[in-house]
Amino acid sequence: MRFVLTFIFGACLCLAGANPALAQFPDNITAKMQAGPKFPCPPGGYYPPMYGIVGRNAGDGPAPTEAVSPCTPPEVVAAATSLGMARSHFNSPLGVKAVMTIMFTAQGTFATDGKTARPIEKLDFHVHYGLPGARLMVKVGEKLDITALNDDAAWKEISEGGAATPAMNRGREMLALTKLTPAGALWSVIEAEGHTQVSHVGGKTVLRGASPYDGMDVTVTLDANDRPESVKVVDGKTTYGATFGDYTDGFESLFLFVFPKHLAWTKNGRPFADLTVTAYKTNPYVVFPVPENVKHASAK
Repeated sequence: MRFVLTFIFGACLCLAGANPALAQFPDNITAKMQAGPKFPCPPGGYYPPMYGIVGRNAGDGPAPTEAVSPCTPPEVVAAATSLGMARSHFNSPLGVKAVMTIMFTAQGTFATDGKTARPIEKLDFHVHYGLPGARLMVKVGEKLDITALNDDAAWKEISEGGAATPAMNRGREMLALTKLTPAGALWSVIEAEGHTQVSHVGGKTVLRGASPYDGMDVTVTLDANDRPESVKVVDGKTTYGATFGDYTDGFESLFLFVFPKHLAWTKNGRPFADLTVTAYKTNPYVVFPVPENVKHASAK
C-alpha cells in the first residue's frame, strides 16, 4: 500500500458518493470548509500523511482517509475541488483524494496493439488510483481483449477475472493510461505535494509533477473552470497525451462529481484512442486480485 498511517484526526470526513442523502449537505463544497491546525511544509516538500475518518460507500463502517498535505499548492486543491475530489465533512480536515476508484464505458477507437487506433465496439476501464490497479476491457468484433494491473504486476485475461497470462511488459502503459483520466492526472500532482510546479501559459494554469511512487512526469493544463483540459505523461522515451471535452455531472448528478463525455489519447504524438463516454461511476467497488501464476512471474 502507498500510505502509512501516522495519526488519525478525531473528526469525520464523509464522501458524498456514499449515500444520496449526503449530497444535500454542504460538505461537497469543501475548499471553503477547511479547518483545524495549520502545519508548515518541510524543506523536503513532503509532509507525513495525516488522516481523518470517512464513512465507506458500502456502509461497512468508518475508515481512514488522507488529509491534504500542507505542501500541496492551492492550485492543485482548486483543481481537485472542480472535479469533486476535494471533500470535507463539517469542520474535519480537507481531503483531495475523494475519487479513489472509477469505471467508465466508452465507444470509438482504441489501439489494442499499442500502436494503431482502430474502431471498437466497446471499452470498459476500471481504475483504483490508490493501489494502483486497473482492468481495461476492449471489445473488437467478437473478441474481448483484457489487460489488468495491480501495482507492479500486469497480466492478460481470457475473461474478466478469468484465466491469466503474465504480461509484465504492459504494466507501465496500463499505469500511464490511468493518468490519462482527469482524476488520475491530478493524483500525480497531488502526490508530488510541494514538488508540483505551478505556471501560467496563455492565461491557463499548468501543473507539473511526478508521483514519488512511479516517477512519471505528468503535466496538467487546466481550463477556465480549473478542470483538467489536457494531460501529458512522460515515461522514459514514451510520451502519452490526453484531452478532455464536454464535462458533465449528468452521469452522477446526485453526488457532484463531473467527468468528460469525450477523451482523446495519443502515444508519441500518434492517435491512441478517441472515446465517447456512455457510462461513468465514481468510487465503485473494483478489485484486481493477482493470479498465482502472475505472482510467480513478477517475483522472478
